[in-house]
Amino acid sequence: MDLFELFGLEVRENIMVQDVRTDKQVRNRYSYDVGEKLVGAKKELRALKESFLVSFSLDVLAEIEKESPVEALNTLDRNTLIPFSFELEKENDIPARVAKLKQLLVGRIDKKPIVDTPTARKLYVQACRRIWHDIQLIHTSEQWIDLVGSYGKEMQNGWYAFKKDKNVTYTFKRMVEEYFDEFVDTDGMELLILGKKFISLCTNSKSIKSTYLRVSHELTWNDLLTKKVTTRKKSAAAWSRKLPDTLQRKGPEVEFATKPEDVVTMFGLKGMQFGHYCTEQYAKEHIEHVSEALHDVARILGIPPKYIGLGGRLGLAIGARGSGNALAPL
Repeated sequence: MDLFELFGLEVRENIMVQDVRTDKQVRNRYSYDVGEKLVGAKKELRALKESFLVSFSLDVLAEIEKESPVEALNTLDRNTLIPFSFELEKENDIPARVAKLKQLLVGRIDKKPIVDTPTARKLYVQACRRIWHDIQLIHTSEQWIDLVGSYGKEMQNGWYAFKKDKNVTYTFKRMVEEYFDEFVDTDGMELLILGKKFISLCTNSKSIKSTYLRVSHELTWNDLLTKKVTTRKKSAAAWSRKLPDTLQRKGPEVEFATKPEDVVTMFGLKGMQFGHYCTEQYAKEHIEHVSEALHDVARILGIPPKYIGLGGRLGLAIGARGSGNALAPL
């Protein structure tokens, strides 16, 4: 019994490999996608992220979650969801002191959700967009105090209702840190996703008062808009890979692939994918070297090359997952 029989895998025979190149790959001879779509490609995620950052649609966020939860988290940014700026406040004739109070409120919000789950990320988007909507309606310091206080009451009422319904004994702080997923559906709890500093400000009248008094009545727009001079440190040199001009094979002769379809067929892969920034020359070289390397892997494992893809379960992406200055990482 071989491994394929042991795990119930089948080697696909005579499978027609489809050309599924993207619009930007239409004229490419080597750098184009074939076979089944491989999820998690940078180019696919980039399009979804761009769509989300325009619409802030929870449906689009859910699509990103399906591709990569890590990218879903990376997509969320407090300053994007709440695009506050002193310049915009001044254009809207907001007093400088009120603008500063708004900035302090936004600054209390965690830059990322405090809990790493899809539900938490959804609530974070909803809460941030709600804060942005609310603070745009604030024109006086009294309105700011009322708004922050209302957030505190909402969270406290939600907590008391949850505590009574569930008969819990742990503290409010511990609940936020350890039991978030147990209470997220309770009314008045979505603001808790914004983090400890936000909760502390809104639920503590002394904290609200001290923040209010800390901002001077004499504050001017010149004070807020004058930027401090900073010096930037010289960045380290980019990493580079040193390769010989020509590679000489020392092992047994193998059959080289010359196009993506060959790689998929030779090794029984689900598909092969190239990033849009992978040039034709690099794609050509990678196709040859990948086929060479996988033949060697098959020889070392003592299996036919067509078994490498585990019956179409594995795919290969070149330059479609990584980022930075490395050339077409596998």
